[in-house]
Amino acid sequence: MYPVIIDNELVEDEGPKIVGWRAVSVFDIRQTLGDELPFYMNDLLPGMVNDYDRFEEALLLACPVPVSFENISSGAHGFYRPKDNDIVISDNLSEVQTIKTLLHEMTHAILHHQDDSDSQESRYQREVQAESVAYAVCSYYGIDTKEYSFPYIAGWSSSKDMEELEQSLQIIKETTDHLITAIERIRRPVPSSVLYGSKEKPENAVL
Repeated sequence: MYPVIIDNELVEDEGPKIVGWRAVSVFDIRQTLGDELPFYMNDLLPGMVNDYDRFEEALLLACPVPVSFENISSGAHGFYRPKDNDIVISDNLSEVQTIKTLLHEMTHAILHHQDDSDSQESRYQREVQAESVAYAVCSYYGIDTKEYSFPYIAGWSSSKDMEELEQSLQIIKETTDHLITAIERIRRPVPSSVLYGSKEKPENAVL
């Protein structure tokens, strides 16, 4: 909708006034040409995470690729490099933002390391999947990221129906379960007595 504006010349000290709205034609971003528009978030997530050092260490051990923390000049919070098969995270984020970004990039490394499609539709889906998994895992551990994750997911959805999210629910659930299981195995190792009962642990067993 576009506002219909008139100049009110009959009433002193009153400028232009909106008197109604009219429908106009607009273009969806997929109908346009040109360089890809960057996606900006207004704010970074603030806050601290309980037992942050141990939790971050568990994520790094669960991550399938090497992770480094660097000063990223582009302003990005982090990124996964499929060709190098590694993750880079900005070194000046809050604890909450660091954990959320690390989980986002870990999801890319798990799900998208062989996805070389450059199509816009494929990128929409990759970003929706990565942020949805990051949000779900953070929520499981009581880390609130909805102020960042919800706008991010909506911004990377190609339509108001969020088709990418609907089509990805199963893979989001499976990846979330996979990450939580991996993190919990590191944070709370299963005692050998539980694994083997009264039997002696085999020499080649790996916990």
